[in-house]
Amino acid sequence: MSRRSPDENIHVVLGGSGSVGRPLIDELLARGHRVRAVTRTEFDDPPEGVETMLADVALADGATVACEGASVVYNCVFPPANAAVITACASAGAKLVLADSLAMYDCNSGPMAETTRFDLGNRESGRTRAEMEHRLMDAHRTGDLRATIGRASDVYGPGVIVSVVGSSVMRAALDGRASTVLGNPDLLHTYTYNRDFARALAVLGESDRADGAAWHVPSAQTVTTREFLSLAYGEAGKKTKLRRLGPVSLRLLGLLSKQVRRARREKLYQFQSPFVSDHSKYEAAFGAETTPHPQAIIETLEWFRNY
Repeated sequence: MSRRSPDENIHVVLGGSGSVGRPLIDELLARGHRVRAVTRTEFDDPPEGVETMLADVALADGATVACEGASVVYNCVFPPANAAVITACASAGAKLVLADSLAMYDCNSGPMAETTRFDLGNRESGRTRAEMEHRLMDAHRTGDLRATIGRASDVYGPGVIVSVVGSSVMRAALDGRASTVLGNPDLLHTYTYNRDFARALAVLGESDRADGAAWHVPSAQTVTTREFLSLAYGEAGKKTKLRRLGPVSLRLLGLLSKQVRRARREKLYQFQSPFVSDHSKYEAAFGAETTPHPQAIIETLEWFRNY
């Protein structure tokens, strides 16, 4: 592993304009770090003092230039790609922090902790995430680089468009329209505020104690999807309206839409059983600062009003 010069202390955010990368940049700046934001397309209105770079980090050349001189690299790219990033971080002597999800777990066995068994089934997202973890932790165990993983449940917040509680819920709440929800809305489901996710990733990047392991990041109190929607519609000053998509309706719609078939395969299972994240391991090590859902939803709706 190559070593950095003493004056190199760049925190690099891959996917810096995204819904997790953007608040992570703000968090790192607030902590006094020098930050480089890497994107595949032009970054509109980046924060003052941030170095911006255009690069495709799925390619070796792009990952190499993006990670050059880095002390910590945060991979917030979606869809995820990390083979070239691992090689680039190893070459740069940088620690790699992967922003991950809970897509690989068996949610039927109770609250999901880092030790919960994987249940990948035919879900492409789960297999991809599991392969990424194995590749990353193997590189850490062999000493090629320092690495850690931060996992969040379904993310919402300012800038989060594509999510089960993204634009389809927040925009609908502001407009007084019905939100479309998967499965059973009366089951418990953990939702993670993106600014809380960003804060936790920054902590993992700064801490040697985090290395070599996966961590479930802190989320506010787990509620049912119906309760979450009631909060959103209430803050928007509208009556809660929702439309359920269950297995039968998704199967029929899937006859016409590849996107619907993928949603049924990749996401529906998370709403047919309680989907609860256990972040007690992280809390015991680093504390668990979270934004209560009512406050987080106010901030999210305010962003959507101006979107």
